[in-house]
Amino acid sequence: MLNIARDLPRERFLWFRGHARENYSLIPSIMREGKSAEEIFDREERLLTRFRQRSLAYWPEGYPQNHWEHLFVMQHYGFPTRLLDWSENLFVAMHFALTGENIQADSPPTLWCLDPIEWNRSTPVLSEYGDTIQVLTTTSEEAEAYRPTTNKKRDLPLNFHPAATGAWLVFTPIGAG
Repeated sequence: MLNIARDLPRERFLWFRGHARENYSLIPSIMREGKSAEEIFDREERLLTRFRQRSLAYWPEGYPQNHWEHLFVMQHYGFPTRLLDWSENLFVAMHFALTGENIQADSPPTLWCLDPIEWNRSTPVLSEYGDTIQVLTTTSEEAEAYRPTTNKKRDLPLNFHPAATGAWLVFTPIGAG
């Protein structure tokens, strides 16, 4: 992994995700029960509404109040979401791989590595932008189809930074497929 990172152009970077076992699938928590896309989005909307109702009093003054920021916080506190969280720090991912609750002798810890820029550039909905596409932000027009509570749904995940959280935590929202 370090060789891969070393060989990337200077403006490029990798994201990492660690798991206690290699047979773990990269499937967001809300999608692990095999429900239909409609059921998943319906559940997400109900959870998001309930979360907003009960957490509003605890938000710091000035913190962005939008669907994405709420979904990021929900993910952080263990709510089921369509998000897969990644780290820009290899050592954070290693920590999760080596200290997870699900360590099994027959399935060693695993580190996943992702080039988010290359992924976004190879996604059909963004490929028309060519080399100009980078990691998106939650305010990017292209992220609209992944926004919670939207009627637009995309199948392939995109990669982006949340606007108000630390730079080491990044997300891949999964679409309907």
